[in-house]
Amino acid sequence: MEEILFYFDQLERKLNVIHVSSGKRKVIERTKKIERFLEIQGVTLEECKKVRRGLDRMGLFKRRRFWFI
Repeated sequence: MEEILFYFDQLERKLNVIHVSSGKRKVIERTKKIERFLEIQGVTLEECKKVRRGLDRMGLFKRRRFWFI
C-alpha cells in the first residue's frame, strides 16, 4: 500500500488526499464517501483538521493496468 497525507478543509467541506510518492492530489466532496474514507482509515473528522499520514487502503492511487489482446 502507498503512503498518503490527508486533511479536511472545513471552509470548503472537502477532504484532500495527497499521494506522497507522486504528489498527486484527489478531493473527496460527497459526505458518504468522506464517511467511508474516515471509517476505513480509523479516524474521526475532528482528527482530520490537521494533516494526517496513513496508507491508501481505499486504493485511490492504485495503478490500473489494462491488458489488450
